[in-house]
Order: sequence, then structure tokens, then C-alpha cells
Amino acid sequence: MLLKQLKYFLPHAGRPDGRHRRPLRINIDFEKGVIRISGNYRHALATAREGIESLPEWVQINASIYPSETLELQNSDVTNVVLAVDGQLNEGMGPYPCAGLLVLGAVSGTGGWDLTLYLYDQLAACREVRIRLPLPDNSDSFYLN
Repeated sequence: MLLKQLKYFLPHAGRPDGRHRRPLRINIDFEKGVIRISGNYRHALATAREGIESLPEWVQINASIYPSETLELQNSDVTNVVLAVDGQLNEGMGPYPCAGLLVLGAVSGTGGWDLTLYLYDQLAACREVRIRLPLPDNSDSFYLN
């Protein structure tokens, strides 16, 4: 299985007050080494050590993956792939530098893979963006809805 690109979209979700949240969009291009994420910071992205109400509602992340390359996941003995990530996080007051890791891990016994992205705001140590997505097998590009 060649992993070239991942696109994920989580549509609007209603809130108790009747307003709509912004959708979550994730685009990862492994060949070009580019990550683009925009969406609701409070409800779609995980945070560490900070009250959820103190977080901005919207965030945009533009980052680079090192190294940038198509990943061969199926026909190898590799069970984990760890790539460095460096970019900018903008929640309306930024942009601020962020860095972290993109981790691909084989799911034991299923042939599938999980993708986990860990990003840390380099100016506010308590802010973390953590996204975990299962990857379906047998596809070159993933479009998850």
C-alpha cells in the first residue's frame, strides 16, 4: 500500500445554542510534505492542560513533513513510521510556530494503520493538537468522511 495523500472532512455539527461549528478539514500530502488543517479547535482537536473554554474556537495549521515522500506501508517489515513536522498554528492571534511528530503505526492483526499527529505550540507549552485517524487499507489516497 502506497500512502501518497490523506484528505479528511468532518462536516458542520450543531451546538445546543443552535449555531453551527466550523467543519474540520485535514489534508496531508506525503509526496509534497505538506499538512493543511482547519477546523474547530475546541471540539475536534485534543488539547492538554488547558481548559477548553479558554481555547479559540477556530484554528488553521500549515506545516511541513520531513522527509517528504510516498510511504510504502504494506510490502515491508515496517510497523511504525515517525516523521518530523514543523509549521505554523494560527487561531486568529498568530501565526505561532509549532512542531511535532506524525506517527504511522501498524494495527496488529488487521493489516490496517493508524495515523497520529502530535503538534505543540512552541510559544505556549500547554497547547497540544493531537489527531488520530484510522487508515483503511488497499488504497493509494484516502478520503475519509
